[in-house]
This record gives sequence, structure tokens and C-alpha cells, in this order.
Amino acid sequence: MIDTLVFSFTRKLAKEKNLDRIVWLYKQTAEKAKQFYKVKLFTDTESSRLFENTDYDDLTLIETDSIILLDDMKLSVLRYLNHNELLIDGDIYLREKLCLEQDCDILCEAGYDRLYSPQSILTLNYYLSLGIQDIIPFFDDKCNIVPNIGILYFKSRDLENEYLDWYAIFKKWIIQNSLHEIRYTDKGRINPPSAQGLLGAFAREKGKTIKYTRGLSNYTHYQLDIKYKENFKIER
Repeated sequence: MIDTLVFSFTRKLAKEKNLDRIVWLYKQTAEKAKQFYKVKLFTDTESSRLFENTDYDDLTLIETDSIILLDDMKLSVLRYLNHNELLIDGDIYLREKLCLEQDCDILCEAGYDRLYSPQSILTLNYYLSLGIQDIIPFFDDKCNIVPNIGILYFKSRDLENEYLDWYAIFKKWIIQNSLHEIRYTDKGRINPPSAQGLLGAFAREKGKTIKYTRGLSNYTHYQLDIKYKENFKIER
């Protein structure tokens, strides 16, 4: 049974202009989550100073020298987690316990159509043109689901480790092709590198089921730039 929610944060991945807002939101979500679960934070020494007065049940310091991509921090934490712990983003504000008792192999926050926008199609086609299938054969245009990993839980440690091994290959390829530094190609804007599309393709390749918490529990995920708007308020 899951009784602990695990948050992760490093200021290395936060824009300086947004830092105060995101730290404030992390503190609010952790305080609320404590009504339903134990809460833990994985962070680095420099970032930990931002949370000195936050009542986490546990704060664990890890090295973040290899953190480059947006999903690096949360995925680096996965290997540390016990089976009773679930990884969650700090911009998810709970109003009740999560509905987690679902028959699936992987539990995520939500699922999206992989090709939901011209920018997504352009990103996929650009990766394919650069030869991503040479190193990840199952990364193709046949998988249409991108799971949102704002919540992430693997029911099998072996499956989790296999995915993380593929992510390491994906990350190396991204860096070799400087895709973490590219936002525009000659055909238009592409998405930042994401572990989410890889997870959808991986689950399809392995024949594994993904289910989602969104719509089954009362919470709000303040994803993307919603939380940085001037008039932003938490709906409590």
C-alpha cells in the first residue's frame, strides 16, 4: 500500500524568474499532501536551503551534477524509492487521497494523444529523421499515447529498471544531437526532450498497461505555465 508521496526538486531546472513561485507552490502542495500521506523530498544541497522551514517527513540530499533534461531529476529519484512510495510533481495539489488501486503495470497522472499538435508531429518526425530508431527501435509513429508522469509508479521493479535503462540511452542520444539546446528547426518549433513519449512507446513495446489518476481523485495539476501567471491562485 502506498503511504508516502515523494517530491523532487533542483533549482538547476527552474528559471530564476520563476523560482520563488515554484518553491512557494511546492511548500503548499507538500503541506496539503501531509493530510493524507507521509511526504518526502529529494533535492540537492543548494536547493535544500529553499525548504528549510517546510515540514517534510524526510528530506534526502542527492547529487545533481548529471541533471540536464527536464525529467532527469524525477527519474533519478525513482531508483531510491520503496514499493510503498509514489513519485509526484510538486505542482499537484491534492484535496483527498489518490485513487491508486488500479489494475495496471504503470500508473501515471494522465494520458495525451502523442500527435495532438503540429509541434508534436514535427518533434516526432525530426527525431525519426535523426535516426532515433537506430538506438531505440520501438520509438516510432505507431504509439499515440504520451503519459503525463506528474504521477509515476511502476508495479514491477524490473520493468522500472528496464525503462530507466532505455531513458539513459535516450538521454545520451538527445545530448549527442544537442536536442536539449534546440527549440527551432528549419521547419518550425519542436518540443523540449521528454521522458513521457519514451514511456508510452516503451509500454506499447512491452505490452504493458498504463492507467491514470486524473478524473478519479480530487486534485489539480498546475502544469506548464499555469502556475506562473500573474493572477495565479490555488483552488483549495
